[in-house]
Amino acid sequence: MFKKATKQAQGGGGGVETVSPILTPGSYPARVVQIVDLGMQPGSTMYPEPKLKMEMRFELLDEFLQDKEGNELESKPRWFSYELTYNADGYMGERSNIYKVFDALNGFDKDIEDLLGTPCMVAIAKGLKQDGKTEKNKVTGVAAMRSKDAEKAEPLKNDPLYFSLMNPDMEVWKKLSSKGQYSQQTKIKNSLELHLTPLAALLGEAQEGSSEENETTQEEESGSESDSNSNSNEQTNSEPEPQGGKADEAEDIFD
Repeated sequence: MFKKATKQAQGGGGGVETVSPILTPGSYPARVVQIVDLGMQPGSTMYPEPKLKMEMRFELLDEFLQDKEGNELESKPRWFSYELTYNADGYMGERSNIYKVFDALNGFDKDIEDLLGTPCMVAIAKGLKQDGKTEKNKVTGVAAMRSKDAEKAEPLKNDPLYFSLMNPDMEVWKKLSSKGQYSQQTKIKNSLELHLTPLAALLGEAQEGSSEENETTQEEESGSESDSNSNSNEQTNSEPEPQGGKADEAEDIFD
Protein backbone atom coordinates (compact mmCIF):
# COMPACT_ATOMS: atom_id res chain seq x y z
CA MET A 1 0.00 0.00 0.00
CA PHE A 2 1.17 3.58 -0.64
CA LYS A 3 3.19 5.39 2.03
CA LYS A 4 1.76 8.89 1.53
CA ALA A 5 -1.43 10.18 -0.09
CA THR A 6 -0.85 12.73 -2.84
CA LYS A 7 -2.90 15.02 -5.08
CA GLN A 8 -0.33 14.60 -7.85
CA ALA A 9 -0.65 11.71 -10.31
CA GLN A 10 2.35 9.38 -10.22
CA GLY A 11 4.00 7.44 -13.04
CA GLY A 12 3.57 4.19 -12.82
CA GLY A 13 -14.77 -6.38 26.31
CA GLY A 14 -14.35 -7.83 29.87
CA GLY A 15 -17.07 -10.52 29.95
CA VAL A 16 -19.89 -7.96 30.14
CA GLU A 17 -22.77 -8.62 27.77
CA THR A 18 -23.20 -5.53 25.63
CA VAL A 19 -25.71 -4.12 23.17
CA SER A 20 -25.29 -1.61 20.32
CA PRO A 21 -28.39 0.59 20.05
CA ILE A 22 -29.20 2.04 16.63
CA LEU A 23 -27.86 5.59 16.49
CA THR A 24 -29.87 8.54 15.23
CA PRO A 25 -28.60 9.58 11.78
CA GLY A 26 -26.22 12.49 12.04
CA SER A 27 -22.61 13.60 12.34
CA TYR A 28 -20.61 12.18 15.24
CA PRO A 29 -17.19 13.21 16.62
CA ALA A 30 -14.64 10.45 16.20
CA ARG A 31 -10.95 9.62 15.81
CA VAL A 32 -9.23 7.24 13.39
CA VAL A 33 -8.35 4.14 15.41
CA GLN A 34 -7.35 1.60 12.74
CA ILE A 35 -6.07 1.62 9.16
CA VAL A 36 -5.81 -1.84 7.60
CA ASP A 37 -4.65 -2.72 4.08
CA LEU A 38 -7.02 -5.34 2.63
CA GLY A 39 -5.17 -5.72 -0.68
CA MET A 40 -6.80 -6.58 -4.01
CA GLN A 41 -10.36 -7.49 -3.12
CA PRO A 42 -12.66 -9.49 -5.45
CA GLY A 43 -15.42 -7.59 -7.19
CA SER A 44 -19.12 -7.95 -6.58
CA THR A 45 -22.01 -8.83 -8.88
CA MET A 46 -22.73 -5.15 -9.43
CA TYR A 47 -19.06 -4.07 -9.58
CA PRO A 48 -17.11 -7.14 -10.80
CA GLU A 49 -13.73 -5.47 -11.25
CA PRO A 50 -11.28 -6.27 -8.40
CA LYS A 51 -10.06 -3.23 -6.48
CA LEU A 52 -7.31 -2.42 -4.00
CA LYS A 53 -9.02 -1.60 -0.71
CA MET A 54 -8.22 -0.42 2.78
CA GLU A 55 -10.39 -0.33 5.87
CA MET A 56 -10.52 2.59 8.26
CA ARG A 57 -12.09 2.15 11.66
CA PHE A 58 -13.37 5.12 13.62
CA GLU A 59 -13.84 5.32 17.37
CA LEU A 60 -16.79 7.54 18.30
CA LEU A 61 -15.91 9.94 21.11
CA ASP A 62 -19.28 10.29 22.80
CA GLU A 63 -21.22 7.12 21.94
CA PHE A 64 -20.68 3.89 23.85
CA LEU A 65 -21.86 0.32 24.03
CA GLN A 66 -24.51 -0.34 26.66
CA ASP A 67 -25.09 -3.14 29.13
CA LYS A 68 -28.36 -5.08 29.19
CA GLU A 69 -29.90 -2.47 31.49
CA GLY A 70 -29.17 0.33 29.04
CA ASN A 71 -26.28 1.88 30.97
CA GLU A 72 -23.48 3.33 28.85
CA LEU A 73 -20.11 1.62 29.22
CA GLU A 74 -17.72 4.53 28.84
CA SER A 75 -14.74 2.19 28.56
CA LYS A 76 -16.30 0.70 25.41
CA PRO A 77 -16.76 3.35 22.70
CA ARG A 78 -18.64 2.52 19.51
CA TRP A 79 -16.53 1.64 16.49
CA PHE A 80 -17.51 1.89 12.83
CA SER A 81 -15.67 0.70 9.73
CA TYR A 82 -15.40 2.31 6.30
CA GLU A 83 -13.89 0.57 3.26
CA LEU A 84 -12.12 2.70 0.68
CA THR A 85 -10.73 1.90 -2.77
CA TYR A 86 -7.19 3.14 -3.39
CA ASN A 87 -4.50 3.30 -6.06
CA ALA A 88 -1.16 1.65 -5.37
CA ASP A 89 0.76 4.90 -6.02
CA GLY A 90 -1.37 6.90 -3.59
CA TYR A 91 -2.98 9.10 -6.25
CA MET A 92 -6.56 10.10 -5.46
CA GLY A 93 -8.96 11.77 -7.86
CA GLU A 94 -11.05 14.57 -6.39
CA ARG A 95 -14.31 12.73 -7.03
CA SER A 96 -13.27 9.58 -5.17
CA ASN A 97 -14.48 8.72 -1.68
CA ILE A 98 -10.93 8.22 -0.46
CA TYR A 99 -9.96 11.74 -1.61
CA LYS A 100 -12.81 13.19 0.45
CA VAL A 101 -11.75 11.21 3.51
CA PHE A 102 -8.06 12.14 3.26
CA ASP A 103 -8.99 15.76 2.60
CA ALA A 104 -11.14 15.76 5.76
CA LEU A 105 -8.24 14.26 7.74
CA ASN A 106 -5.70 16.68 6.23
CA GLY A 107 -3.96 13.51 5.16
CA PHE A 108 -2.16 14.39 1.94
CA ASP A 109 1.64 14.16 1.79
CA LYS A 110 1.80 12.55 5.22
CA ASP A 111 2.80 9.05 6.26
CA ILE A 112 -0.47 7.15 6.39
CA GLU A 113 0.27 5.96 9.94
CA ASP A 114 0.23 9.62 11.04
CA LEU A 115 -3.53 9.72 10.41
CA LEU A 116 -4.13 7.44 13.38
CA GLY A 117 -5.78 9.39 16.16
CA THR A 118 -6.88 12.22 13.85
CA PRO A 119 -10.16 13.79 15.06
CA CYS A 120 -12.97 14.07 12.52
CA MET A 121 -16.73 13.99 12.08
CA VAL A 122 -18.25 10.73 10.86
CA ALA A 123 -21.62 10.73 9.10
CA ILE A 124 -23.77 7.88 10.41
CA ALA A 125 -26.94 6.77 8.62
CA LYS A 126 -29.43 3.95 8.98
CA GLY A 127 -29.59 0.95 6.69
CA LEU A 128 -30.62 -2.69 6.58
CA LYS A 129 -28.50 -5.79 7.00
CA GLN A 130 -28.30 -8.38 4.25
CA ASP A 131 -31.50 -10.06 5.44
CA GLY A 132 -33.33 -6.92 4.30
CA LYS A 133 -35.13 -6.64 7.65
CA THR A 134 -32.69 -5.93 10.47
CA GLU A 135 -31.84 -2.28 10.95
CA LYS A 136 -28.24 -1.18 11.34
CA ASN A 137 -26.03 1.89 11.21
CA LYS A 138 -23.51 2.60 8.48
CA VAL A 139 -20.87 5.22 7.72
CA THR A 140 -21.69 7.39 4.72
CA GLY A 141 -18.87 9.91 4.88
CA VAL A 142 -16.15 11.68 6.85
CA ALA A 143 -15.76 15.43 7.37
CA ALA A 144 -13.20 17.65 9.04
CA MET A 145 -13.73 18.63 12.66
CA ARG A 146 -13.58 22.34 13.55
CA SER A 147 -10.14 23.17 14.90
CA LYS A 148 -11.44 24.50 18.21
CA ASP A 149 -13.46 21.29 18.67
CA ALA A 150 -10.48 19.15 17.70
CA GLU A 151 -8.35 20.84 20.36
CA LYS A 152 -10.67 19.63 23.13
CA ALA A 153 -11.75 16.31 21.56
CA GLU A 154 -11.53 13.28 23.82
CA PRO A 155 -8.49 11.02 23.24
CA LEU A 156 -8.74 7.46 21.94
CA LYS A 157 -9.62 4.87 24.55
CA ASN A 158 -8.04 2.09 22.48
CA ASP A 159 -4.58 1.69 21.04
CA PRO A 160 -4.38 2.74 17.37
CA LEU A 161 -3.41 0.10 14.83
CA TYR A 162 -1.92 0.16 11.32
CA PHE A 163 -1.37 -2.91 9.15
CA SER A 164 0.26 -3.10 5.70
CA LEU A 165 0.48 -6.18 3.49
CA MET A 166 3.83 -5.01 2.11
CA ASN A 167 5.40 -4.40 5.53
CA PRO A 168 3.47 -6.76 7.78
CA ASP A 169 3.88 -6.84 11.53
CA MET A 170 2.73 -10.25 12.72
CA GLU A 171 2.07 -8.98 16.23
CA VAL A 172 -0.38 -6.50 14.71
CA TRP A 173 -1.79 -9.29 12.49
CA LYS A 174 -2.80 -11.19 15.63
CA LYS A 175 -4.84 -8.20 16.77
CA LEU A 176 -6.96 -8.01 13.59
CA SER A 177 -10.50 -9.37 13.71
CA SER A 178 -10.54 -13.00 12.61
CA LYS A 179 -14.04 -14.46 12.98
CA GLY A 180 -16.44 -14.69 10.06
CA GLN A 181 -16.33 -13.85 6.38
CA TYR A 182 -16.28 -10.10 7.03
CA SER A 183 -13.34 -10.13 9.44
CA GLN A 184 -10.13 -8.29 8.60
CA GLN A 185 -8.01 -11.43 8.49
CA THR A 186 -10.49 -13.29 6.29
CA LYS A 187 -10.68 -10.44 3.79
CA ILE A 188 -6.90 -10.17 3.64
CA LYS A 189 -6.54 -13.93 3.12
CA ASN A 190 -9.04 -13.64 0.25
CA SER A 191 -6.99 -10.92 -1.43
CA LEU A 192 -6.39 -11.87 -5.05
CA GLU A 193 -2.75 -10.78 -4.91
CA LEU A 194 -1.86 -12.01 -1.44
CA HIS A 195 0.72 -14.40 -2.94
CA LEU A 196 2.67 -11.37 -4.20
CA THR A 197 3.08 -9.84 -0.74
CA PRO A 198 5.57 -10.51 2.08
CA LEU A 199 2.60 -11.42 4.28
CA ALA A 200 1.99 -14.60 2.26
CA ALA A 201 5.38 -16.02 3.19
CA LEU A 202 4.94 -15.07 6.83
CA LEU A 203 1.51 -16.69 6.96
CA GLY A 204 2.96 -19.81 5.36
CA GLU A 205 5.69 -19.95 7.97
CA ALA A 206 3.18 -19.42 10.74
CA GLN A 207 0.95 -22.22 9.43
CA GLU A 208 3.94 -24.53 9.01
CA GLY A 209 5.06 -23.79 12.55
CA SER A 210 1.55 -24.44 13.82
CA SER A 211 1.41 -27.73 11.92
CA GLU A 212 4.75 -28.86 13.36
CA GLU A 213 3.60 -27.88 16.84
CA ASN A 214 0.42 -29.91 16.41
CA GLU A 215 2.41 -32.94 15.24
CA THR A 216 4.68 -32.67 18.29
CA THR A 217 1.64 -32.38 20.54
CA GLN A 218 0.06 -35.48 19.00
CA GLU A 219 3.26 -37.46 19.51
CA GLU A 220 3.48 -36.37 23.13
CA GLU A 221 -0.16 -37.20 23.76
CA SER A 222 0.15 -40.65 22.21
CA GLY A 223 3.12 -41.45 24.48
CA SER A 224 1.29 -41.44 27.79
CA GLU A 225 -2.31 -40.90 28.79
CA SER A 226 -1.26 -39.43 32.14
CA ASP A 227 1.11 -36.97 30.44
CA SER A 228 -1.57 -35.73 28.06
CA ASN A 229 -3.99 -35.22 30.93
CA SER A 230 -1.55 -33.30 33.10
CA ASN A 231 0.14 -31.20 30.39
CA SER A 232 -2.52 -30.05 27.94
CA ASN A 233 -1.17 -28.27 24.86
CA GLU A 234 -4.60 -27.31 23.59
CA GLN A 235 -5.01 -23.66 22.69
CA THR A 236 -8.22 -21.71 22.41
CA ASN A 237 -8.37 -19.14 19.64
CA SER A 238 -10.44 -16.12 20.64
CA GLU A 239 -11.47 -13.01 18.78
CA PRO A 240 -9.02 -10.18 19.56
CA GLU A 241 -11.09 -7.32 20.93
CA PRO A 242 -10.13 -3.66 21.38
CA GLN A 243 -8.97 -2.83 24.90
CA GLY A 244 -11.99 -0.75 25.72
CA GLY A 245 -14.25 -0.80 22.70
CA LYS A 246 -15.84 -3.19 20.27
CA ALA A 247 -16.06 -2.87 16.53
CA ASP A 248 -19.59 -2.75 15.19
CA GLU A 249 -20.55 -5.57 12.86
CA ALA A 250 -18.23 -5.79 9.89
CA GLU A 251 -21.32 -5.85 7.69
CA ASP A 252 -21.58 -2.14 8.48
CA ILE A 253 -18.70 -1.38 6.11
CA PHE A 254 -19.74 0.74 3.16
CA ASP A 255 -17.62 2.37 0.48
